[in-house]
Amino acid sequence: MKESRRGFMAKAGALASVGLAGCIGDDSSDDLPIAEGGHIPEEKRDLFGPDDTFAPPHEDWMINVVDESSTLGGHFDYEADRHEFNTEASHYDDDFQTVTVSGITEEDWKQILRDDLTENRRPRGPNTGSSASNLERFIQGRNTSVDEIFEYVDEAFENGEEFYNDPDNVPLRTSSDLRPGEVFDVPEWAERVFMGLFEGIDAEAGIRGDKDNLMGSGAYTEATYTLFRKYAEEELGKEIFEDFHVWRFGTEASRNDDWLLNHSMIGFAYSDDGEHGFRIVEPVPPSEGRYTDSITENIDRPENKPYFNDEKEQASTLNPNRALELVQQDAVSINEERIVHNKLLEDIRAISDSATTYEDSTSSDAPDYAVWFSEEFRDSVEDTFTDDFTEDDMMNAVYTSRGLIEIQNSIGYERPLKVEGTMENPVVSYTPEEKVERLVEEGL
Repeated sequence: MKESRRGFMAKAGALASVGLAGCIGDDSSDDLPIAEGGHIPEEKRDLFGPDDTFAPPHEDWMINVVDESSTLGGHFDYEADRHEFNTEASHYDDDFQTVTVSGITEEDWKQILRDDLTENRRPRGPNTGSSASNLERFIQGRNTSVDEIFEYVDEAFENGEEFYNDPDNVPLRTSSDLRPGEVFDVPEWAERVFMGLFEGIDAEAGIRGDKDNLMGSGAYTEATYTLFRKYAEEELGKEIFEDFHVWRFGTEASRNDDWLLNHSMIGFAYSDDGEHGFRIVEPVPPSEGRYTDSITENIDRPENKPYFNDEKEQASTLNPNRALELVQQDAVSINEERIVHNKLLEDIRAISDSATTYEDSTSSDAPDYAVWFSEEFRDSVEDTFTDDFTEDDMMNAVYTSRGLIEIQNSIGYERPLKVEGTMENPVVSYTPEEKVERLVEEGL
């Protein structure tokens, strides 16, 4: 196992903001005249974007991240090359290339995840109330409550054997049912919480994760990960990052269903007696004719799931190269590679803010070609979540997630990104949309 750089445990503080400042220009250039006082003339402003605080939209520029908060784990710690528009004769410095992260603490990041549960957001679909929290909105109007669903989890702890063996409940395979060489080693407490939630959400709220239900896997996923976090923290005293982390992620592509990479699943990372692991949680109750047959298939290693099987026409954003291959082969319902890249960005962000309560990653300002991830980076995503998952792997994902959130919050969602390097050492640049489009379409 790799040597851990730091623990999962977070610290304390108060929420604040990040900043991006500065302008560009060069008064020595005839092509880029600068008005007195250092501002770009109105007639030349289209060369520079909506205001005079950013580089021209047709120019690449590497983003230099200054982490004054010490919450990015040393990631993004590279020296950005000075942009050609910033000469020594310029009125301006290179702040337009710099994102400064400050005033936010480890505890603030944990609070953002707690806000995923409590933030009041207008629900979609049949839930029309405007004041329901994320914890409540998927059971609103269903004649149940969080406490009633938690009774199923309590029962799983108090009468485990009876609960597991009840034919009306979710089936549980025994060790003799496991595949050759398979070890079902998820911590027992987590298994019981998931088991009880699957049963309670299904029985009390009537939310089923199959494709025939209007609520679908998205509702089942959000109901499960929010309720799991609440129960683990408040009833069992478990800590985010120290004992576990759960987040909405990744999705699936399938030939026969128009899912468009929106079959939601749960990423579950845990620490148990010094060992760390990662599992994909399938957000559906197992039963005949559905995705899984038992709880051990609901909570499984990525390598055992069809989304990581090269023989299956399914893929998740945690193995993006396979997803891109399937798109190029016209083997899945999506027909554009950009969807894989854009969805990967959304899912990496979700590690730190699954409900987008801090900032909305689905901003309407986002371009069609919002991001391009290099092949090296895509490989590192799969490497991070498969094989021997470690504490370092988890925190690499967390730090990269935070950094991408702060970069987009600072420079704006309308500015596409190029992400290179790895999950451990990401390198991010602003790149015009037409260049991102070319990179994506050339399959680089």
